[in-house]
Amino acid sequence: MKFTLGQIVRLWRTVWRTYGARGLRRRAVHELRRAAGGFHREPHQAIDRGTSAPAGSVYAGRGSFDRLSSDIQTRILERGERVVSGSYEAFGHRWRSFPSTTRGWSTTDSGSFSFPDGPWWTVPHLPPQADIKEVWEPARFGWAYDLIRAYKLSGDPALAATFYQRFEEWTESSPPFYGVHWSCGQETAIRAIALLHAEAALPQIDGDRMGVVRALAWSGERIEDAIVYGLSQRNNHGISESAGLVHIGLRLRSSHPRAAEWVTRGRRLLDEQIQDQFLGDGWYAQHSFYYMRVALDQALLAQRALEQAGQSLAKPSIIRLEAAFQLLAMLVDAESGEVPNFGANDGSRVSPISSSAYRDFRPLLTLASLVLGSSLPADIPADSEVLAWVGGKLPPRTSPRADGVYRGTEGGWLTIRHRGVVAFLRAGEFHHRPSHLDLLHLNVSVDGREIIVDPGSYAYNAPTPWKNGLAVGRVHNGPVLDDQEPASNVHRFLWSDWPSSRIVGVETSADGVLAVAEIPGRVRRDLLIRRDEVTVTDTVLDARVQSVQVTWLLSSEVADLDIVHANGASDLRPAGDAVDAWFSPSYLLRVPTRAIRARRGKSEGETLEVCTSIILSSAKMKP
Repeated sequence: MKFTLGQIVRLWRTVWRTYGARGLRRRAVHELRRAAGGFHREPHQAIDRGTSAPAGSVYAGRGSFDRLSSDIQTRILERGERVVSGSYEAFGHRWRSFPSTTRGWSTTDSGSFSFPDGPWWTVPHLPPQADIKEVWEPARFGWAYDLIRAYKLSGDPALAATFYQRFEEWTESSPPFYGVHWSCGQETAIRAIALLHAEAALPQIDGDRMGVVRALAWSGERIEDAIVYGLSQRNNHGISESAGLVHIGLRLRSSHPRAAEWVTRGRRLLDEQIQDQFLGDGWYAQHSFYYMRVALDQALLAQRALEQAGQSLAKPSIIRLEAAFQLLAMLVDAESGEVPNFGANDGSRVSPISSSAYRDFRPLLTLASLVLGSSLPADIPADSEVLAWVGGKLPPRTSPRADGVYRGTEGGWLTIRHRGVVAFLRAGEFHHRPSHLDLLHLNVSVDGREIIVDPGSYAYNAPTPWKNGLAVGRVHNGPVLDDQEPASNVHRFLWSDWPSSRIVGVETSADGVLAVAEIPGRVRRDLLIRRDEVTVTDTVLDARVQSVQVTWLLSSEVADLDIVHANGASDLRPAGDAVDAWFSPSYLLRVPTRAIRARRGKSEGETLEVCTSIILSSAKMKP
C-alpha cells in the first residue's frame, strides 16, 4: 500500500498525539527488546520466607457477611456452589466450564484455536481465528471472589479446596513467563490481585500457600520487566500494572529483594498515569464508563493498600479520582446502578468484591466513598457486599441528586437531570485517542428506563463485520455528513484523525433545558428536554454538505414502542451481517433491538437538517 506525503504526515501526527514523546520512547524500548528477545525468560529471585499473609491483611475483608439480606446471601452461596461445581461467569453474563485439561487453559471456549507455548513476548494477541479475551477470562481468577464470599458465609472447606485446585491447574498450564497468560502485564496484575484476596481470605491447604506466594513474586518480576509497554499505551494497562507493583510489593516486602522498589516505583507511576488519564472534570482517557470503572477500581484498591501501609497516592491523583466519582454519581441510576453503555465495553470487572449485576456501578461508588471519604448522594443505595467486605462506615450522605445540569468543561460531557429524564451528551475535544466515533452522541433514560442507547462493543477480534464493528459513527446517534465516517481506521484502535466537537451553551427555563453543541463549521445539535419529550434538531452548517443522516438506537426494553419520530425516517431491524440495530451490554453479548434512521438530502433554498422527537410519555408505558 502506497501513502501520499500528506497521509504520512497526518498518520505521524496521530501517532504523536496518541503516545507522546514519552510514550513513543517507551514503546520503542519495548519493541527493541522484543526483537532481541531481551526479556526475562525465568524468575530471577527465590522466595525463602514471609510465606504467611500478614495479620489483618487488607485483602482478607474486615466486615461481616452475616448481616447481608437473605436474598444476597442466597445469591452468594449459589454462585460459590457453581464455581465448586466447575463453572465460572465470563464477562458478567455467561457461565462457562473451567478448562478441563492443561492445554485447555490456552484454548478458546469453542476449542477451535490454542495459543502457542513459548516465551510470553512471542505469543500472538490477534490471531485471525481467535479472541484472546476468551482465554484470558478464566485466568483473571475473577471466580475466586465468588469462592471467598461464599466461604465467609458458610465456612465450607470445599470452597477453599476448589480455589487451590484451580490455581494448581492454572500453574501447571502456565509456567512463569511462558505462554498466553504471561503475555500481558495487565492480565498478570489483575490475576495477582485476585490471588492476594484469596490467599488472605481462604484457609491454607498444606503446601499450597507457598505456590501462591511464588506466583505473586513471578508476577511482580514479569510486570516490572516490561511495564513500559503498558505505560506507553496511556490507558488502563498502565494503571493496572502500576497498581499491581504496589500490591505485590507491599505483600512481599519482607521476602523479595525487589519488593520495596516495586512499591516506590508503582506508586510513582500510578500517580503519573492517573494524572495523565483522568481529566480535572473526571473524564477518562478511554472515553468509556466501563474502562473508567477498570481504572478507578485498580486505583482505589491500590490506595486502600497504601493507606494500610501508612502511604498514599499524591493529592492531585486523589482529586482526579474524586472528580471521576462525582461524574458517575450524577449519572448512575439509583435502582439498577446502571450508567449509559457509553464507549467501548469489553466485559471487564477486574476485582468484583460484590456479586451484583455486571452493569451495576453502585459497588464502585461505594468503594470510592469508603476509600476517598467522598459522600454518596442520599438517593443512591450503598452496596452492602462492598460494605461487608471493606468494613468501616460511609461518610455522611449528601442531599439527594436534584434536577439540574452537570457539565465537564475539559472532557466535554454534559449530564442533564430533568423531571425523571437523564440525558448524557458527549461533545468535546479528544485529549487521548478516540475509542468510538461518537461525536455529539446522546443517551436518554426516563424514570430509570433506558430509551436511547450506545451500541457497546460486542467483540474486538471476530469475523467481519463484528471485529470492533460497533465503533463506527453510523451506529451512534451523532449526525453523519455525506455518508462519511468522521475518521478513518488505520489500525485496530487507531483512527487517522481526532475529530472534535464542543458544547456551545446550556439554558434552563420553566419549560425545560436547552443544550447546544456542535462540530465546529459542520453541524449543530440543539437538544431540548421537556417533561414528556426530548427534541433534537441537527442543522448542517457547512454549505458543501449534500446529505445528513442520524441513527437512533432504541434499548431492547422499548424497541416495540412508537416513540422516535424524525423527518425522513426509516425503520431498521437486525438483518444478516449488518451491525445496525444491535445492542451489546457486555463482551460477546449482542441483543437484537431496533433503530430509527433519519436521512435528508439537500434541497435548493432549504436548510439541511434532521428534527427528531423522542416521546417520553410513551416510553413510560411497558411494552
